This record gives sequence, structure tokens and C-alpha cells, in this order.
Amino acid sequence: MFATRYTDAPAHPAARSRPRAWVLVLLLLAAGSAISCNGSGDDAVAAETQATAANETHPHKPSRGNAASTRRGQRSASPMDVSSPPRDRAPQQRAANQIATSKAPPIRGQAPVLEPAAIDLGVVGHQTKRSVTFELKNPTSKTVTVTKVWSSCGCMRVMFNKAPIAPGASRTGKIDISLGRVYGFFNKHVDLTLQSGQKLVLPVRAEFHPNIEVLKPKDQRRLHEIVVYGVAGQAHVDETGQVLVRSKNGTKLQIDKLRVTKGTTQIHPAMTAAVNVSGTQAMLQVTVNATHPPGPIQGRLQFKLQGLPVVIPIRGTVYKGIRTTPDHLNFSRIDSADAEKRVHLTAVDGKEFEVQTIDVQPRMKTAENALIVRVEPNPAGGFDLVATLRKPLPPGGSRLGGMVTIMTTHPDAAELSIQYLGFVANSKGRR
Repeated sequence: MFATRYTDAPAHPAARSRPRAWVLVLLLLAAGSAISCNGSGDDAVAAETQATAANETHPHKPSRGNAASTRRGQRSASPMDVSSPPRDRAPQQRAANQIATSKAPPIRGQAPVLEPAAIDLGVVGHQTKRSVTFELKNPTSKTVTVTKVWSSCGCMRVMFNKAPIAPGASRTGKIDISLGRVYGFFNKHVDLTLQSGQKLVLPVRAEFHPNIEVLKPKDQRRLHEIVVYGVAGQAHVDETGQVLVRSKNGTKLQIDKLRVTKGTTQIHPAMTAAVNVSGTQAMLQVTVNATHPPGPIQGRLQFKLQGLPVVIPIRGTVYKGIRTTPDHLNFSRIDSADAEKRVHLTAVDGKEFEVQTIDVQPRMKTAENALIVRVEPNPAGGFDLVATLRKPLPPGGSRLGGMVTIMTTHPDAAELSIQYLGFVANSKGRR
């Protein structure tokens, strides 16, 4: 298959010596490649010795090291390896990594944050006003926009600019807080909604008058307001104007700056207050003076308790001739037509009287003829006005309200007006 060319010309002596030099160069290159792959000549000798020992132990199983050395030797002996030796790519790779690192954006936080995480006002008193600030920080690599600011209490007014916040920037907001007249803990919050839908919540906490109880002396229930009554032309003092203040942890009470005001700061001209402190408790008494005109009573009992302000509203009526207890008919939530409310009528001056007429005047047409009022004698004296609802009830969701006008034979109280109110529940809530 192959054509062979023969020649009788004798070979030149130099030509016969060239193959031997070429073979010698290849052997030297192969030896150098093996040494460089194995790390050093000593390492290569050690590897060869281990491979020989392994072959003697397992003559039928070739050694991995011997086979790898053979393959490395074959690769090193190839003409391509002679002309293009292997290149070290580590410096190039390190340079590429440095370039990539220099072009990457700076690593920032994962989400916007509010600082402080919560606002704690500490121990506070009634009718206290505070202004606090907070900061919205944007540690991300994107612009942040606030779309909604909301507070869980109308007592907190939040001022915050909703303009976009650049990456790495921050913005300060302000909260004006008008604290009320509660006791115990104040737990409210301010919510900031971001354009991404994320909601940031800033809790606002405080504690009103810790370890203090303000009670009604008669039934030891918590007192939120003082309901008193007076008699026209007479100074009136009774248990309705009393307030019991008590320490729960045994601390002695300190009460000062006691006064009755008309509004926020003006001293009431027709009501006074006194206090008797005894260690861990104190009794306060409100008096309606004889100079108070007939009609509604409105005021505030104010004092400092342990250095913190206390404000208790005062309401009631100064009667002329006949007292009504209570001074209105409150049905609250109306679930059935058998609801009943009573008002007791007594003469404050001891004079006898009779009820002549009763007129019900509803404020809404939907509640016309809904209320029935009758008069019954009271065994303790005076009369009871008994108010009941007529069937069928007004539509669910309707408000019930109006005035009951009573004409009497008392010379100082010929006409009395009593308010009534309530709310009719939906049909599902009725019995």
C-alpha cells in the first residue's frame, strides 16, 4: 500500500549524527518537564520509587502515579509543548478580579430603618405636651420614597417630608404629642409606608402616674370624672364630689396646687376644692358654692401628684326646686324593645310637687313614637320617670335621641327638660 523509495547514495556523516542530537534534546526537555510538574527532582525520584514499589506489590494493577507520570511525559515530549510551554494564568486572574471589584457598587444595608427604633416618653402626667424627632435612614443603593404617614392616635401630629430620599441619605421627622387624662400605660405608634409596600412602625410609649389609683370612695371604682349636683342659692357638699387617691406601692402621697378651674387655667368662681392627705392615701372634696347659677356645671379639678399634673373633669347640674338623678336617660346600645331606664325626681327644698304633663320630642323622624314615658311614685319620696321603647323598634343602625319635657307644680321648677339617647343595633344583634 505504501511506496518505498530506496537510494543507493551513501549517507553523509553529519546527517547520521543529527537524529542522535534531536533525541538528546527531547530527552532533556522531557526530564525538565517532569521535574517542574513534580515540584523538584527529589520529589520526582520519590514518586518514581513509590510507583515502582506499588507495581511490585500489584504487578497486574498499574499505579496511578506511574500512569500520570507517563501521561505527563508524553505531553511534555510533544512538539507543541516544546514550542508553546504552559503559561501561568494566576497573575492575569488576580488582575481581572481587581478590576471587577473596583467596578462593583458599594455594599449597603438591606432596608431603610427608623432611628430611634422606639420613642419612650417615660413617666408623664395629664395634659402633657411633648415634641420628639425621629430619623428615616436609607442605607440601600436605591432611592426610597414614603407614600403614607399615619398615627394610631389623634393625639399625635406627625410632620414628615415625603420627597424621595437618595441612597445613603436620611431625613428627620417630628411628632407633636398631646397626652390625655388616662392612667397606666400609653402605647401608640406611627407608621411610614414606603413605595415598595414596606411599612416601618415607630412605637411611642409612656406611663401615666405609675402605682397610683384614683377612685370613687363609695364603690372603689376607677374615677374618670366627677359628677356633682348643686342647689340654687345653697352651698352643696356630698359624696358625689369626693375623690379617693391611693398609692399602690406604699409611697407617701404629695399633693399640691389643688384648684378648680373653668377651662384650662381660669379659676372657677363658684366651685372650690379641699384635700386631706394621710400617708399613702388622700381624700379630695369638691364643693358647689351658693353663687353657682342654676343649670349645667362644667369645670376641672387640677392638682400636682408626686410632681406630675392630674386633671379630672367635673360636670353636673345646679337644680332649682327639683333634682333629677341621673340627669339624662342613656339607653346606650338597644338590642330589644324591653329596655328600660329610670330618672328619680326629688325636691331639693323639701316641698311637695306633682307631675302634670310629659312631652317626648324626638330629634329624628325615624324614631317618632319610639319612646314611652310614664310616672311612678318612689317609696323614698318624689317620683320616678320610667322610659321604655315601643315596638317595632326603629331600623337597625338608627340613633335614638331627643328631649323629655316635664311640667310640675313646684313653684321653682315648673318645667324640667331631660335628654334621652341611644343606638339601635342591627337586626342580627336583636333579641
